[in-house]
Amino acid sequence: MFLRMGLASIRRFSSALPPMAIGQVRETLQRHVSALQNPAALTAKVPAYSALGHSVDVGRDKVIIPLKSKPEIRLYYTNYKLFARLGMILEDLDTFAVWIAYKHNQAMSVPMGTPAHEPMCIVTACVDKIDFHDQDIQSDQDIEMHGHVSWVGRSSIEVTMTLKQKPYDFHEPISLLTAKFVMVSRSPSFQQSVANVPLALESAADREMFQAGLEAVQRRKHFERNSLLAKPPSEQERFILHDIFLKTIDQKHSSLRQRVLPEGHVWLEDCKLKNSIICFPVKRNLYGKIFGGYLMRQAFEAAWANAAIFSNGRPRLRSLDDVMFRKSVEVGRLLLLSSQVMMARESVVRFDDEAAFHWFYARRAHLFLLEAAYAYLLIYGPRLVRRHQNYLNEELLRMGNVLWNAINAAGSALLLLCLLPEFLSSLLFSGLYGSICDSGTLYSGRWSGWAMHIFVLSKVWELGDTVWLVLRRRPVPFLHAFHHTVVLLQVWISYRSTGAVARWGVVMNLALHTLMYSYFVAQSLSPTVRRMAPFITAAQITQFGTGCTILLRALQYSWRGVKCDTGTQELYFHLFLHVAFLYLFVGFFKKNYTGRRDLCSLRRVCYSIDRSIQISVNAEVLDVESGESETTNTFQFTFTADNDVPTVLPKSYADGMLYLEAKRHFELNKW
Repeated sequence: MFLRMGLASIRRFSSALPPMAIGQVRETLQRHVSALQNPAALTAKVPAYSALGHSVDVGRDKVIIPLKSKPEIRLYYTNYKLFARLGMILEDLDTFAVWIAYKHNQAMSVPMGTPAHEPMCIVTACVDKIDFHDQDIQSDQDIEMHGHVSWVGRSSIEVTMTLKQKPYDFHEPISLLTAKFVMVSRSPSFQQSVANVPLALESAADREMFQAGLEAVQRRKHFERNSLLAKPPSEQERFILHDIFLKTIDQKHSSLRQRVLPEGHVWLEDCKLKNSIICFPVKRNLYGKIFGGYLMRQAFEAAWANAAIFSNGRPRLRSLDDVMFRKSVEVGRLLLLSSQVMMARESVVRFDDEAAFHWFYARRAHLFLLEAAYAYLLIYGPRLVRRHQNYLNEELLRMGNVLWNAINAAGSALLLLCLLPEFLSSLLFSGLYGSICDSGTLYSGRWSGWAMHIFVLSKVWELGDTVWLVLRRRPVPFLHAFHHTVVLLQVWISYRSTGAVARWGVVMNLALHTLMYSYFVAQSLSPTVRRMAPFITAAQITQFGTGCTILLRALQYSWRGVKCDTGTQELYFHLFLHVAFLYLFVGFFKKNYTGRRDLCSLRRVCYSIDRSIQISVNAEVLDVESGESETTNTFQFTFTADNDVPTVLPKSYADGMLYLEAKRHFELNKW
């Protein structure tokens, strides 16, 4: 008991030391395995208490891939997009898994490098699963490798590893991937298996983790027993193959030999890519064979090249599993790699943001023609409407405007639903920095990319708001015209070059438009809807204030030399526009919603709808001597306000009569 307490203290002390670099791990493993060449000298060093089992903490370790602190290795880890190469990460994962397995079997009181366990050689048997968290791995920031033993059989051992990275020291480390490797312990001659030190389960979490590892073992055995090499396809699988076969038969000829390829499909046999590699000694592992991590890297790069050719793009790796190391590869052999596209699903099809970018770029002249037409509408539209006002039906225009607002509300909600998963995923897994500086799949994701594309086009559609104001003879405020003109230019010209900061602006804009257009619909259909115009303007002020904060944060990253996919000039441009909009909306709010008398308190306001106000004025003559008054005149005035006004509701029966009389006058004299 006292011995275990002392060893626990040693573990706590060692865990407080700075983590090793992956290069140091390789060197220590090399010394460790080299010392295993003399098994007789090792048996005496194996403590008897090892048979009792080692806890999870014995094998637990943290290692650094020093991409930041050692720039000289950075080039080997950098891909064409200046992110980290996944192939090199796979090599380091294999090395780290071997390290964790040896560390678990090592006597707790003896440091790695001096073997203190049964004579054994630990090799990778398979990679059960690697889940990538859809995060770009930075090539100039250190990567943390966390690993521990999660299950131990007799000679098999499962190692679970997690990779994390702190982006530019401004955020907590984010998780990059989770990997599970299965290692096996063999004798130095590789002729027989060797028992591992058992895993001591000290908590409920340990037991749950161990049970998950045991279920993974059973799942692999079940898959192997039921593989197509051992059993024929099931009845359902045979139906699937037969259905595919029937779809490729030429029904006109009724021949089984006449095969036709359905539209949008390719033959499986045409999706192959092969490569050959000479296995040089430089890629040897600890035991003189070709390093398994190197084989994984070559296989991954061959698979990625095939997927890139197949998809006409640059795909992202989502997961890797079922990697089996059945036999070792000798130095000097010729390694033949054959990659095959086995299945392609529509759900993983990416949006072609490159084509969308060129589409917008090629139509810049159309944009300026559209803006010129909009300016013509603002200047001459009201004159044309006044000239032809007898042909316009106000009720039809009102119902058409309701339909217009309903379409805009539904469209904004749809685009918001398409963008929210990507936005929340970016914020959850990449934090504030990633959501501001790493666009990720914002423009290339199937739904998010489509939504960003349609969002730009929707700004053309929203020019129709002004058309409805002109047709209904409503004044067009300067803020309305300025906002529609500038925002269209902003989103069209800067599509995709805005980078990740657009993520925040677009989501806030769509959420606000969903609320705003829904309110317009409700107000038009029901006069009793609570007046929300001040709240919507306040929400717009909040939107631009938040946008300024996000842009200033992105500029802060840029000033500190932190990688951000939005250029500094672009950030200044958008910040200027946000400040201008913030100033205008605050001024609009002060002018219209603060220090203003409530129209409902004016007793002579008898009816109101949208921006129209019906006012009744009574003129009375007072006889001073008798004290009697007499109504001499009654006036009915109809006014149009610059913005929506409160809806007047009668409280008493007498007020109700005034309300109905004013409503009749309004409907009789409306334009």
